[in-house]
Amino acid sequence: MGRKKKANSIFKITQFQPNDCVTSSAVMVEVGDVCLLFDLGMEQDSTKSFPQIYHNAIQKIQSIPFEKITHVITSHFHYDHVGLLPILMREDINFKGEVIATELTMKIAELIMRDAERINKSDVAKHGGSSKGYFPYYNELHIDELLNITKCYSYGQKIKLSNEVDLELVSACHVSGASMALVTYHTQYKDYRLLYSGDITYGQKIDRPFTMKIDDKKLKVDVLICESTYGLREEHKNSNSNKNPIDFLEEVILNEVVNNNQTLWIPSFACGRATTIYYYLNEIFKRNEDRS
Repeated sequence: MGRKKKANSIFKITQFQPNDCVTSSAVMVEVGDVCLLFDLGMEQDSTKSFPQIYHNAIQKIQSIPFEKITHVITSHFHYDHVGLLPILMREDINFKGEVIATELTMKIAELIMRDAERINKSDVAKHGGSSKGYFPYYNELHIDELLNITKCYSYGQKIKLSNEVDLELVSACHVSGASMALVTYHTQYKDYRLLYSGDITYGQKIDRPFTMKIDDKKLKVDVLICESTYGLREEHKNSNSNKNPIDFLEEVILNEVVNNNQTLWIPSFACGRATTIYYYLNEIFKRNEDRS
């Protein structure tokens, strides 16, 4: 499953995820005396059955040389970036390294992983369990052990991975706690830099609550590994794209809900979006306290 590329013979890069898939992130980078794994996510594809996704996950797990990885860098808390992280604590995986992330990423990732563990256990049981060759990817104890070995750092903090390699977590906007990973490899004559973007959100006119903006500065890098799933696309542009979302939601609530004595349902499928909705609703409530 892994696909290897060499970048000017300094960084050896191997990608682990299904073909034609924008989820299931996992990229291994070997440089100097360290071996880094950026993210360890699960595949998300509503068109695939549980057996298909399970098979892809097992194939991915078996493809990654966990015993040689020294550090796992977690970019943000979304399921397709952290969904398989707790397998690191399984005895058969033989991972002896460190896990690195921002504190907020791991606080929310814990909720994601515990929810994923319950759903996976249920799916395994529904499809026949061990009698059909299905086993849960991990259990609650593995999640607890993962959190215990994770080291959390702030944006801009220099993290020494070895005598030759440094790491810095850089704000990626996207969701609360999200980071890009800037790796610097020091040699006698020159420093070489690699940037792993994870998912980024750049150029939006409306600020995302509880989320630090991207530091708008030029980072000189030799290698850029960029995930562009959320790059701005024409189909994402609409008549409301430049309207402040709090103003827009307040207008809907007052005109369509309050004035017509209706109930408003807001489906939200992700922690980041749910948090944003809570923030918007709280702001709207504060604006209209005198109406209650």
